[in-house]
Amino acid sequence: LTATEGSGCAFASPLLAAAFERMETLLTRCSDRLEFAAFLSHHKVAAAMDARFVKDKLEQMLGADVFLDSDNLQDLRLLLDHVRQSDVLVLFQTSEVLQRPYCILEINAAVKAQVPIVALNCRGKGYDSTRSMRLMRRLDTELEKVNPGAPALLRANGLEPVEAAYVLSNVVPNIISVEWNSSA
Repeated sequence: LTATEGSGCAFASPLLAAAFERMETLLTRCSDRLEFAAFLSHHKVAAAMDARFVKDKLEQMLGADVFLDSDNLQDLRLLLDHVRQSDVLVLFQTSEVLQRPYCILEINAAVKAQVPIVALNCRGKGYDSTRSMRLMRRLDTELEKVNPGAPALLRANGLEPVEAAYVLSNVVPNIISVEWNSSA
């Protein structure tokens, strides 16, 4: 078993331990503690259980609050404020995460507020970087096809799909992604 130093958490997978060590390093470097140590951005259908596990482990490791919408979101209008009040955004990469308007809004808010992003590529959950890049580059024209109504929701929240396409296609491919295997 591999353990992160001083965290009391043990992991069977060296990759999993590395992902948590990377998040722990990022979070302990932050001198000004914000409202949340991390904000978990995920497609609920594909990664809700993964997000719950990561939240519990990070809170145990860091002794700080981690934002998970099902626990912490009281007012949807404050969602993006919670992103900006987090030390890091953890993006769970699954097949449809970049088709979800709230996930797009969360990533955009993190980029604009210079909140670091850590990506966990969820094994077996269908994330394909090539297909995702194609979608990100054409988000302004493709999002309506894969998720009807999503572009309208982006616009209602002040984000034009063409701007979202630009931000996502310039940021997400450059994020170092660590494989996440919830079965490990």
